Amino acid sequence: MYYGIPSATDSTDPLSAVTLNKLGIDLGFLNLDYGRSPYYTYALGMLANRYFVPNALVFDAAFNLYNISVWAHIPYELASFVPFSFNQSSPLFSAGIKLNAFDTIIDGTYIYESSVLTSKPFEHAAILSLYKTFLGIKFGAEADLLFGGSLKEKLAYGGFLGSFFDIPPFAQFSLGLSYSGDYFEPQLLGPLYERKRELQTIKLPEKPYGLGAVGNLSLNIFNFASIDIGYKNYFLGEGLDVLSGTLAVSLKNIVGSMPDFTVGGAYLNKGLFTNGTFNIWDSDTFFEVYVFYPVIGTNGLKYKFYYDPETAKFANSVIFESK
Repeated sequence: MYYGIPSATDSTDPLSAVTLNKLGIDLGFLNLDYGRSPYYTYALGMLANRYFVPNALVFDAAFNLYNISVWAHIPYELASFVPFSFNQSSPLFSAGIKLNAFDTIIDGTYIYESSVLTSKPFEHAAILSLYKTFLGIKFGAEADLLFGGSLKEKLAYGGFLGSFFDIPPFAQFSLGLSYSGDYFEPQLLGPLYERKRELQTIKLPEKPYGLGAVGNLSLNIFNFASIDIGYKNYFLGEGLDVLSGTLAVSLKNIVGSMPDFTVGGAYLNKGLFTNGTFNIWDSDTFFEVYVFYPVIGTNGLKYKFYYDPETAKFANSVIFESK
């Protein structure tokens, strides 16, 4: 009868089969929400962009009074009513305050990484932003700071000045100037953060990216097509100049009887502007189109036709991989 997380305590009580999956209370001045993790994007998305806790329940609370809002994200979930128990669903806690002054939002966020891992990328993070919203688009600036954890006595810092628009999971757009100092990774807290931390694959850059122009457009068209286009040109610092794009179309969501058959492509150019000229294609450009057909679960055969910049030739291959 036990419904919740497996326990060493056996139970035949019918209440052991009952748990709480979703609860929401909105009283205007007080908002409480318990359930599956939503996407968390703080300020203009420079540090935290669509972060979420996979396969877990979380608790969020907000208190609103006039033009001030105070909120907190507490990653705990109820394991069972009988016996009563709960557990921590993620090591990442956050809290913040928003002030609306003359239609301008002053937004402050604090993030605490409570993981006991010795390789956790940071322990404390602070985000301060100032922006206006017009037609759902945020126009303003954000400053970010990371310290503690693997940084030890070092500080990681970054910032963004520009525009940001987000309707998860359907569309996101950003355009502006980005600055990344020592050890700062833009959008460190993203959809894969929890998984990367678990695998301990997060590495902060030791050299700063510097100052640059960045832009990104992501579209999810009713789960049958996803498009992502990004551009980064760090003209002060590493000198990064990268244009990238991906496209994936799932035929399963177009034709109901179709298996999870996917067609798509990818493009990556690491030198869009070279010696003052515009190059959409050169010897360093990566390009591929592919077809993926599932065989077992999410694993299947992938046929791809691609350009290999190392050999400067077009090639094709068939591989077995996980979608």
